Amino acid sequence: MQEHRKQKWVNEEFGEAGLSDGRQVKRLRKMAEDFYAMPQASINEASRNWAASKAAYRFLDSEIDADMLLEAHRQRTLERMKGLEVVLAIQDTTTLNFTTQRAKRGMGGIGTKKSENRGFFCHETLMVDTEGIALGVLDVQSYRRVEQPVKRRRQGQATERESGRWLRSLESCQRAALSSEGAPQIVSVADREADFYEFFAHGAKEASAVEILVRAQHDRELEEGKLFARLAEQNACGYLEVEVPGQDTRAKRRAKLAIRFLPLRMRAPAHWQAASEYPALKLWAIEAREVDQPPGQDAICWRLLTTLPVHNFAQAVQKVRWYTLRWKIEVFHKILKSGCKIEERQLETLERMERVLRIDVVIAWRILFLMTQGRAHPQICCTVLLEDFEWKALHGFVNKGSPAARQPPTLGEAVLWIAKLGGFLARKGDGRPGATVLWRGLAKLDTLSQAWLAFSPS
Repeated sequence: MQEHRKQKWVNEEFGEAGLSDGRQVKRLRKMAEDFYAMPQASINEASRNWAASKAAYRFLDSEIDADMLLEAHRQRTLERMKGLEVVLAIQDTTTLNFTTQRAKRGMGGIGTKKSENRGFFCHETLMVDTEGIALGVLDVQSYRRVEQPVKRRRQGQATERESGRWLRSLESCQRAALSSEGAPQIVSVADREADFYEFFAHGAKEASAVEILVRAQHDRELEEGKLFARLAEQNACGYLEVEVPGQDTRAKRRAKLAIRFLPLRMRAPAHWQAASEYPALKLWAIEAREVDQPPGQDAICWRLLTTLPVHNFAQAVQKVRWYTLRWKIEVFHKILKSGCKIEERQLETLERMERVLRIDVVIAWRILFLMTQGRAHPQICCTVLLEDFEWKALHGFVNKGSPAARQPPTLGEAVLWIAKLGGFLARKGDGRPGATVLWRGLAKLDTLSQAWLAFSPS
């Protein structure tokens, strides 16, 4: 029988991981392989035997700094960014709910003050190129909410509050932007929660190599009028059609957006002490408002704030298109929760959960990478993401009775086959495979690959 699967990408993404003990490195790689092969499985099920399970729990119970487990992946992410002109650093927070696991220690409140829900928060920075390919996770911040919140200061010091996670992501992007000559332009992309003065001010002072693109939440007072009204007063400079993803009962659709923009200056909040001493930040605002929306549907209206100059329709459209890629991190969080089942990990402490979270984050990225790479470059060879034994097992199963393949299929073909293993029907109108069918298909592909290794000639 041939040796169990060998995943080159696991060695690359976890490397030495800053660990001095070679046995720990070996165990980490084995856990990553097992988790990827069976994304939805428990640790015991993925490990396949009690000895491997005990070793995994022992690893997670060690004193290893959780962030060290992400270091090799972070370096590989920087390598994938090289040669690109622009990379989007999409940051967002998700809540991990462990309310039903009463024995789990170190959890904090995750709902309103009256809620009894317990868990912790995870804030990631996902690096994506302008085609939508997920390049890697640059930063992971996990934290619990303190029972007695620190009193908010009237100015500065956001890093001492929960809002500091947005600022720390900017600092990570700044280090990446300065990591090597010829590094791409990094644009930090965030939703409305990042629309606060200190985020932009911190970027200008501590992360000047990083540009910012944020969806506006506040209707700010400008020198003449208020932001939203001023945007609405501008003449539309053109129209853009975008695909709006489905959500709950809302079907996906094509939307026609009228584009407007204007320059502005963001002043420090008036309630700050000595607010006048803080600089007014020069920004550009963009509005993309849907026209002729379907009956019964609310019109889409995205208002964006950016540090990038916007002087014409093409520049405005570029920023809107970049913002639409923010949904990649929503898919990433879906994979992390529903694909990797992070909220079902049976580990007793926050520290153990933080370690397994870093491993699951890389697994979730890998699944997203497979999906986005397959969509962007379906004609390239599948060996960029699959090992030889994997594509041969896949080809043999899909093409039963056919001679063994001599040449690997394209990535687009391989991704479609994996999705079909996961239940994708590939009917006309079904669109392209999503994350759910891919993580299901990967688990079945692992079984096929093991059979191929066991029964194929040496």
